[in-house]
Amino acid sequence: MSSVSSSPFSASQRKTGEALPANVVSCNGSHTSKEQKTHTQPVRHYHRIQEVRKEQGTALRTVARNMKIGIKRARYEELPTTNLDVEALVRWQKVLKVPLDEMLEESHEILSRPVQERAQLVRMMKTVVSMQETAETAPLQRMVQTLIDQFIELMPELAEVTSWHSLGQRRSLKEYGRVALEPISTRFLEEG
Repeated sequence: MSSVSSSPFSASQRKTGEALPANVVSCNGSHTSKEQKTHTQPVRHYHRIQEVRKEQGTALRTVARNMKIGIKRARYEELPTTNLDVEALVRWQKVLKVPLDEMLEESHEILSRPVQERAQLVRMMKTVVSMQETAETAPLQRMVQTLIDQFIELMPELAEVTSWHSLGQRRSLKEYGRVALEPISTRFLEEG
């Protein structure tokens, strides 16, 4: 006897386990649609602190030091999914020097023009300060110093900007420094 299927779905759909439409219930009464099985809520983003900090080219370590908190705490607070209180938001606002409303997650628009211009100036200043550190001739040093003075005239807070990191890639928190991998003897300090 051959069994005739009254299912509106093709045999290949039934064999491969392809998801059935949401309103179809399987033999055991459970919904078989993948959409019905997963009830994950979309992740809510509360702020754009991390995005603003990266746009400005400011290191997380620098921000943490300026706020007088640990780097782990700063890393946690800058996550968009962290729901910060107003006091923490104001702290970040003061360190990043951007309007508070620019840090809040309201839309997926790019930063406002003044904030973008500030971020560009900070990145340019970092480059000029890096040039100053590597300038070998006196005329080049004078020209770079003139550029720095002009940037500071445009935006006085740029006087605090440091150069780009020139020592290569920084270690992660899980990596040990060279001194831990290659310890030195302190016996010479004890002698004499």
